[in-house]
This record gives sequence, C-alpha cells and structure tokens, in this order.
Amino acid sequence: MMTTPDKPPFDPEKKTTNLFTTGHPKYSEALYEIPGEIVKGTMRVIQFHEDLNIVVIYQRTENTKAIARPNIPEDVLQIAFYLSGHDIRVTIPGLHEPLVGNKGDTMLGAPGTRFEMEFPANQQVHGFSIHVTPAFLAQFIDKDAAPLSPELMQFIKKPGSVVFYDKRKITPAMKLVIHQILNCPYEHSLKHIFLESKVLELIALRLDQMQTGISSPSPVIITPEDKKRIHSAREILLRDMDFPPSLTCLAKQVNVNTNKLKYGFKELFGYSVFAYLREERLNRAKILLEEGSYTVTETANLVGYSNLSHFAYAFKKRFGINPGSLLKRR
Repeated sequence: MMTTPDKPPFDPEKKTTNLFTTGHPKYSEALYEIPGEIVKGTMRVIQFHEDLNIVVIYQRTENTKAIARPNIPEDVLQIAFYLSGHDIRVTIPGLHEPLVGNKGDTMLGAPGTRFEMEFPANQQVHGFSIHVTPAFLAQFIDKDAAPLSPELMQFIKKPGSVVFYDKRKITPAMKLVIHQILNCPYEHSLKHIFLESKVLELIALRLDQMQTGISSPSPVIITPEDKKRIHSAREILLRDMDFPPSLTCLAKQVNVNTNKLKYGFKELFGYSVFAYLREERLNRAKILLEEGSYTVTETANLVGYSNLSHFAYAFKKRFGINPGSLLKRR
C-alpha cells in the first residue's frame, strides 16, 4: 500500500492539498513547497490510488550541494525521468558504485528505503517519477510471456527482496507522454482519467524499453567521444528535419562509421535514426496543428512530408486520429 508522503524530501512545508475532488476518495493532488537556504522549489504529488502515484519536482540548489534521502517504501518500484539537471548522484546500498543521472536519463528500479541523492550546487532540476506497487504491476504481466528482467520479476514475486536499477535514455515516445501529463488539458474527473491512462502508457513504454534491451546485446563499443558525435547527428536531424541527410552522409558529417551511428543512436535515444526522425516530425506536426496556425498541408510541408496522404496515414497511425481533427477542435 502506498500513501502520499507526510514528509517529502527536504522536509518541505505543505502548501495545499486536495486541490480538487473527483468522487474517488483515494485520488488526491497535493502541492508542497521546498523552502530553505540550500534548495528551493515545489513538489507536486498526484495519488491515483493506494498502488500508484506520480511526483513532479521543480527545484534549484543554491551555492552548495544538496543531499536528499527520499522516503520510498522498499516494496515500491520507482521509475524516474530526469528532465533537466546533470551529475545527480544516486547512492544505493547494495550497488557497487553510485548511479549518475543527467538530463534525458530514465532509471527504473527498487532502491529500497536507504538510498541517497546528491544534487550539485547552482543548478535547476526538473524531475518526474512514478511509484507503483508490485501487486499492481503483477495483474498486467502474462506469466507465459518472456520475463521483463530477472530482477524485476523477482521483485514482483517477492517485494523488497532485491535492490536493482536499470538506466536508459528517455525516448521521443516517452517525452511526448510526459509532455501530455505535465500539460493536461482536463479538469476534475476527466483529469483523473486522462492522467492515469497516460501514466500507464508511460510505464508500458519504459518496461518495453527494458525488455527490448535484454534480447539484443551488441558488441559495438560507444566511447564518450562517439556519444558527442551521435548527439551532433541528432541535432543535425532536428535542424534539417524537412530535408534530412542520408544515413551515410549523416555519419560522414559527424565522423563516425554508419554501423556505430545506427547502434549508438538507438542506444542513446531508443529509436533508429529515421524512426526517431519520424517521431519528431509527427510530434512537431501535432504541436503545430494544436496551435492552429497552419493548415494540414502547410504543417505536412513544414515537417518534411511532401506527400499529404503519407503524412495523414503516418499521423493517424501514431496518434489514432486524422490530423484535420485537431484543427476542427479549435
């Protein structure tokens, strides 16, 4: 069983609680203020029910590093997403060395009750995390399917029996869902339905990422310098989204071989090079259509689709609606 914490990290002062009522007494939303000379910010906790909640933190450290010791029960799985910040050290008893979180990282695991987070001085940190009980997850897992990971399956069968963490990169699909959660367009009961469905979608994306990683190891070695070059390749793709270079040309531009670019790109961003490009094109198209400044044809051209029917097909396959439907809603 999981409840909204009485004393969240940094001992913040409780500012507001129960911001609205949905008719579900276990559903609540609370906003906490993080005061003090070391860390300032806010923490929002949304409790869907006793087995599931999310925590959104906006905070800034001042002129000295900050240490946090979150009070998460040992029988709760945490899925964290680092939306901003760098060099955040997570020390977990039982692991050989600290984990380091940076913007764009996601960590899934069972840290236990005694883990510690260290935030460097003078930085803005925006974090988003999901807390879910093993009992809640177990109802969705097919016993005959391939296991997600030995550690996770053991944790679900016997909560608190194992300490583990799985670190990956936030994928474009995850970014979109997180954006939708943080910018929920609904109020009251509809907000509850929308947010919980999106949180479940995010859990599914993260577990799928973990499962995919198990079955496809690769001997390709990616050095820190390779990572910088692959990040440069991503910037080129986003900059030239309407006329992107071929894979061979992109590899030459950032001075890596094609095989390393293909493997490294998927390792860092969760998608192949052009699957990532397609996701970013469609995500940008959705934002443009929601803003209502362009027609469907203009939007398709702006994101690099020369064929309108191909754009409409890809858009509906990705989001489940025709692109024109977004304009009609305005």
